[in-house]
Amino acid sequence: AVVPVLIPPAIAGELRDYLLQRSASLNAQHLPVLAHEYRRSIAITALEHDSIPRALRSIASSSLLEGTLEGLLGKNPALLALSTIVSEPGAGHQRFHVDKPPSGSAMQYAQTFAPNYALLIPLQDTTADMGATAMAPGTHKCHEMNRSLAEEHGFPVVHSGTGIWSAGYGLLYHGQVRHRGSAHVGGPTRAVLILTFGSKPDGIRQGRQLPLLSYFALRWDMWGFTWNDLKDPERFMAYPWLRSLGLWKDPLAADWGWTALDDFCALFADHEYSNLGASLLRKLNNVVGLRRLVNGVMRDYTEEDHDNLQEGEAPYESYFVQLFIRLRIAMLIVTVGVFWKYVEFIVAKATSTKSIYTPVLRLVLICSCVALTVAGLTQRLERLDAHLPTHPQLDLPQTTATLVEDEPQLNDVLISSALDNASPQTAAYARILDFHPGNQKWRQLASQLAGSHQSDSNAVADSVALEQALQSGIEGRFLRQVDDGWVKMNMLEIKEATLALVNSRDISD
Repeated sequence: AVVPVLIPPAIAGELRDYLLQRSASLNAQHLPVLAHEYRRSIAITALEHDSIPRALRSIASSSLLEGTLEGLLGKNPALLALSTIVSEPGAGHQRFHVDKPPSGSAMQYAQTFAPNYALLIPLQDTTADMGATAMAPGTHKCHEMNRSLAEEHGFPVVHSGTGIWSAGYGLLYHGQVRHRGSAHVGGPTRAVLILTFGSKPDGIRQGRQLPLLSYFALRWDMWGFTWNDLKDPERFMAYPWLRSLGLWKDPLAADWGWTALDDFCALFADHEYSNLGASLLRKLNNVVGLRRLVNGVMRDYTEEDHDNLQEGEAPYESYFVQLFIRLRIAMLIVTVGVFWKYVEFIVAKATSTKSIYTPVLRLVLICSCVALTVAGLTQRLERLDAHLPTHPQLDLPQTTATLVEDEPQLNDVLISSALDNASPQTAAYARILDFHPGNQKWRQLASQLAGSHQSDSNAVADSVALEQALQSGIEGRFLRQVDDGWVKMNMLEIKEATLALVNSRDISD
């Protein structure tokens, strides 16, 4: 979806000038990005330049964007990325890709991983020749789709009449939609501001974790913030490391986003970064006093753990969540240690170096750190209880009927109690079966029946005409999902399901 005028041209131009200057000073130091030659990805902070908080306030003032995001992700969604991509003349085509791989995101495991949506805002008028982002809408619905289909059907996001993507206009898309940065073959350097939002830990999308197998373009000290914080960055996003580490937030900032500890734990659980995590933990293992903690964290990842993750077992029985809890505690202990040393340093500056080690003052410091540790651990575990409940299990009925031997086909109508309802647990993947070709034909048929029999819809289910309409209008089978697969429905069940659809008033052509 395109959201108009999120950043006024004057602010967009000022921000673009700063980001181009910042990009030129980085040399090779930037985030990983596909087709990186002449293309750079840079994570930024909210207050590093005057133009950034003004741009963020302008974005957050859009009631249209706020309502859309909250409808998708719940109240006050969390900030998951704040960055820019700068493409210079000569940058080549990226391949069509997704922001988060299917096996580590809601695309395959909608009840395990939290959904996320990206917002791209060009900071100058952008043409296709300047490398405007190309999209393949709808590709987040099928992870096994051949990439060539995205190449064939994808198109650059520019106005069909003017051929321009206007500066300050935002493009909001699901993180699993295939997209790419196009080749820059002419025109000035292109700069794009990127923000990503996801359901916050204690929002309506409870019970899920951050996506794995990739990374978020967000500096470590920009974690923990939410949509509402963008409305007043100078107040709510000052001293960001306190918020990022989950230590403190302004009392008027109502919600916590995902903290740096959440991201840090996800990196350790991530197979792509497992070597990094193992390396750091082995180094910690050499530190006196941490060996038992590290050995507890480093227990072997078993095949049973893998099966549990794939099948959506309760998180407290999952290797990953056990790992998260241990790492949170470890990071909290490290944070307390750093805080202790910082207090010692401040007190030493205010008094004499000798007085800091007097028994009374040292006892006060020890008691303070112990109290902080207990309070922090209590808060952390309470928050874990709040946003990591038992995963909802699929509501699939048991059956003694014979399962169909082959896989569902395109012309089949698929009915599932787990996916037919707009459940908040499945977010953007709720009612995904509505997009199945057989289901689309069925919904069109139901729409025609609703229009023809508005006065007596109950007669539709009992009529011979309905049975004839179903047989002539639907080429495939009607299949109902059960615990172990799919079973073929009889005509009575088909008519009852069709009647329910006709009466639901939720039919689209």
